[in-house]
Amino acid sequence: MASYSKRRITYNKVRLSLFLRSYGAHTILNRFKNKPNYRIISRLGNVLNLDMHLLNRFFSSGTYPRGLPNLNRLTKYIVPKEKMLVYLEIEQEIINIALEKQDKEKTSLEDYDKALMEPAIERVAGNHLKSVEDDKVFDAQLEELQRKYQNWYYATAYKYKLPTSRIIPFILRLIQD
Repeated sequence: MASYSKRRITYNKVRLSLFLRSYGAHTILNRFKNKPNYRIISRLGNVLNLDMHLLNRFFSSGTYPRGLPNLNRLTKYIVPKEKMLVYLEIEQEIINIALEKQDKEKTSLEDYDKALMEPAIERVAGNHLKSVEDDKVFDAQLEELQRKYQNWYYATAYKYKLPTSRIIPFILRLIQD
């Protein structure tokens, strides 16, 4: 039984793993890249109720620490695997859109304005509908898939108590010196 408990994937490990792959962790890492001190990391751990030692390893090396589950290989989930993977895809698209905004040459200012979430969900839904060739069918399925993915995103964020992109500025203010 002891060996089972060592390999057991807990709620907090999955939660931390999801957070470290999110837009929030990407933003915080880039903000404090030059000065990732223990005080900032401990504040972040306290604010989000995450393991400070694993956070410290992530922010000091920039890589995912050992001991965190690979979310593609897990067999048992608190949230179904498909919902979790859609959440991660949306988070990755949010990061991509934020990086594109930094490069003014790639996108015009009116493309996304200040929006991150809606274009990210639209991109993920569009990526999943690559094989549909009829425009009317594509539009109908795109709207349905966008609603579904938006619900899945917020359900996963709520279930794991993860910060969304609109809460990140408040977290940054809380953890700054």
